[in-house]
Amino acid sequence: MDKLDKIKILKLNFFTKYFDITIYVLIGFWLILRFFEYSTNIFSQLPSYYFFQLKLTKFLSIFFVVYYLVKWLENSRSKFNFVFCLAFIFLSYYLNKYAKTQLVFDLFFIPLFLCRYLNKDKFYLSVLISICVFFVINLALNYFGVLHNPQVFVRNGTGAVRYSFGLVHPNLLGFIAFLFCVYYSLKKTKIKLFDYVLFVIFAFLCYKVPNSITSSCLLVLLFICCFVANFLTKMSLNNNQNKLLLLFLIAVVLLVLFTTYYITFTASFKTVLQNMPGAIWARFELSKVGYDMFGFSLFGKFIEYYTIAVAEMKKYNVREWWVILDCSYFYLPIIHGLIVYAIYLGMLFASLIRGILKKEYFYALLIVVIVIYGVSETVIFRSVMMPFFAYTFFLPKTNNREDDVIE
Repeated sequence: MDKLDKIKILKLNFFTKYFDITIYVLIGFWLILRFFEYSTNIFSQLPSYYFFQLKLTKFLSIFFVVYYLVKWLENSRSKFNFVFCLAFIFLSYYLNKYAKTQLVFDLFFIPLFLCRYLNKDKFYLSVLISICVFFVINLALNYFGVLHNPQVFVRNGTGAVRYSFGLVHPNLLGFIAFLFCVYYSLKKTKIKLFDYVLFVIFAFLCYKVPNSITSSCLLVLLFICCFVANFLTKMSLNNNQNKLLLLFLIAVVLLVLFTTYYITFTASFKTVLQNMPGAIWARFELSKVGYDMFGFSLFGKFIEYYTIAVAEMKKYNVREWWVILDCSYFYLPIIHGLIVYAIYLGMLFASLIRGILKKEYFYALLIVVIVIYGVSETVIFRSVMMPFFAYTFFLPKTNNREDDVIE
């Protein structure tokens, strides 16, 4: 090998090394942008940021596609995976044009494609750092009055002040704390005593600071999931037992979905739900109102919904429209359409199946928790949930080449 060839190899290795590091930085940066977009009023308080974010997210999306194609050329050149990627991009573009949503690309491109070439530990470290960076920046902007939320939130009945630290709602502060704990636990290979203590501390803080009962309960469920998952792992389930567990969890998910629609359309258990904390009955009641007004459709009613909402807010001079769709299983098919909803549910079930087949019991149990969470909140399909869906799509460290088909 002559000197010129050695120089070329060194240049190629240098490019590959920093190209690979860059992807983790940009994924973290993308998440920070998405957190600001979803959980703050930055668009209304800094209108110029809207166009800045549009350009940046478009650039990052293109970079993610380019990164996948470069890695595809280096590792596999599988025609199936290339066609699958193109079909996915076309579908995402089509849905963005007609259903007015980037949800499918934002949630599933990185899990389905990029994760095959990423290191799981580095990925989740990037995610955790991005959440911390977002929170620090948000605190600073809130302190200097840039993202200050003038609205004072108080818990009905107790009069307890609920702090949001500049976020749109105190529940979002609790949600971010919960999400941090979820990604932290997914990065860990084994949950230890310190981690359990950490979950308890976060649950206590969620109850005391934003007074988010839902987030506190979710962190308690996270705690329980760790215990149950460790127990199942120690049992060393055989294939038949594993399949029975999978069928049981799928049945639980289906039962949650069925119960949600049954209560909404029949108004069953109304008295019981009205007496529960957190205005849970309002989720079902407003879902029925939304369904009666707009119904379900293939591409959703994004424009119609927000056109009416803006008109009503201007007419009555209010901050929010009263038809708030907090239930994910009505918001998705009403606003974004049945196609997006079907893709989301398909990915949810695929992740659950992969989790059980790989004996990732903690992850499988978390999916059930997320499904239950979706009854009262729409956060489960926001772009910041992308790292959650990515978990089972990383290739083993011993596998340096992409398989010929999507696993």
